[in-house]
Amino acid sequence: MARVFVTQEQIHEDIITVTGQDAKHIAAVLRYAVGDSLEVICEGLIYETEIIAIEKGMVQAKVIAIPDIQVEQPIDIYLLQGIPKGDKLEWIIQKSVELGVRKILPIAMERSVSQLTAEKAKKKQERWQAIAVEAGKQCRRNHIPEVAVPQGLEAALRNLPEDCKILTPWEEEEVKGIGAFLQREPSSVAIIIGPEGGISGKEIDLIRSYGGETVTMGPRIMRTETAAIAAITMVAYAWGDLSGSR
Repeated sequence: MARVFVTQEQIHEDIITVTGQDAKHIAAVLRYAVGDSLEVICEGLIYETEIIAIEKGMVQAKVIAIPDIQVEQPIDIYLLQGIPKGDKLEWIIQKSVELGVRKILPIAMERSVSQLTAEKAKKKQERWQAIAVEAGKQCRRNHIPEVAVPQGLEAALRNLPEDCKILTPWEEEEVKGIGAFLQREPSSVAIIIGPEGGISGKEIDLIRSYGGETVTMGPRIMRTETAAIAAITMVAYAWGDLSGSR
């Protein structure tokens, strides 16, 4: 069944109006017809609907049921990803959405090779958000994670939730393993991953000033994209739903 996301303004009583590219996709690509079933998501709620009208640029559907289905992680996971080279971030975003990340914040770090102008950063963010939307549809998320406009590390740290625990895998950490960090369950966690060149000592000092902790994930140095997905997976297994027990 196709799935689309709408805003509250598109819902009037039990009728939902789908417009724009989603409507075009439903009619022209999927070739849905009146009477077909359509799944609509709005603010985390799933609406099971039946299409009652298809016109140029618009599809209307009648709500049949609102099942109580939740596929979101029970813990909010924020990924602060140092901007890597090339299109690596696109892959990281796609997989992070599949794993249940709440928000992705691309970070311009000291050792980031890619340096984006304001105009280019905005265009990149739009593409990254589109990738998050498609990934969210594919894995049947209730919420589409926000991909923020690229920003500095301190700005991102400053705007995290007050009770958010900060986890930073760092190749120079030799004492504290990620297992020790995972012993204490928080309500939300921010994972900071450096770009290809790693995280500088100055940035580590900044992270620690915000209460962040550095950990090792083993003796092998991982690529930035591997480290991001590995850390998210471990957090989602320990505190989220990847273990299948929640």
